Amino acid sequence: MKSNMQQTVEKQGDAMTKTEQENLEIRIRLHRDYSMNPQGFQNWIREQMKCSESLKILELGCGTGSLWRVQKLPKDCKLLLTDLSETVPFDLAQIKGDVTYRSVDANKKLPFEDETFDVVIANHLLFFLEDISYTLHEISRVLVASGRFYSTTFGCENMKELHQLDGEKTPQNFTLENGTSILSAVFSNVALKTYHDQLSVTQPQALIDYIETYQTISQKNKTKIREEIAQNGSFDIQKTQGLFISQK
Repeated sequence: MKSNMQQTVEKQGDAMTKTEQENLEIRIRLHRDYSMNPQGFQNWIREQMKCSESLKILELGCGTGSLWRVQKLPKDCKLLLTDLSETVPFDLAQIKGDVTYRSVDANKKLPFEDETFDVVIANHLLFFLEDISYTLHEISRVLVASGRFYSTTFGCENMKELHQLDGEKTPQNFTLENGTSILSAVFSNVALKTYHDQLSVTQPQALIDYIETYQTISQKNKTKIREEIAQNGSFDIQKTQGLFISQK
């Protein structure tokens, strides 16, 4: 059974409504405003990717395009962003470089010729898919020889302090713990890099708003959050997430 968070965030079958887009922005904002690692996850991913010039890049499930707002595209790179929405779910002008958008369902056969892209990215996407193995084979098909696939996910203990409160569970079908074996069934070389961070939330309403994007929060839990912050100055939540770098 999928958690409330998965059912709320998972849009691989329906494009996001305005409310769902706003909820996604609330979740992104909590991580942006209260993460203790100053680099930021998106900047860290771009650093690990080390994209050179003149690459054709595909992102599946681009969401709000946050990965590409942090840094300009390398010279002569062509970026294709995809998600389920028929219309661009954000302002493409926020991204500096040669970028286009296309509606693509990552659960289905990818509408691209073999060996089209140098790089494919799935940022916190794979654990939402119906058949991860099928999509991985499709990604491999559209990658050039020796092309790279970058995929991010969580560890099993990610945000456990929050989940003890809200009863949610981290998706287990693609995690830092089992991702290597899943990816190695399709790709020849798989490496994992881990990002170390925690949330220290100092404003109770920010955390309450975050939880309310995927479930109704009880008055009891609202009080717990307020008391924790009043007593300790913050509600601390450990984050375990990372990036798999796979080569065809």
